[in-house]
Amino acid sequence: MTMSLRRPQRPAQVGNVRAGPSQQVREPTLVDIPVGSPSAGTVVLGEFRTLSAVRFTEDLGAVDERIMEAVEIGLRAVLDR
Repeated sequence: MTMSLRRPQRPAQVGNVRAGPSQQVREPTLVDIPVGSPSAGTVVLGEFRTLSAVRFTEDLGAVDERIMEAVEIGLRAVLDR
């Protein structure tokens, strides 16, 4: 009698999305936040970055609803783990 061990099949990969039998999992994508110089501030991607730079205090006008929806989706993906 012989026994063979088979490796489990990996989900098919399409770009950054792994398609499983019943779900799709989006792989995280790293986004860099440009700042003038690191300082004591918020840790983003393992580095200290400041959020008090001028670019964060300027009023750039109304934010498009689609941008707010994209930000909300991104935050939910990170915080709802």
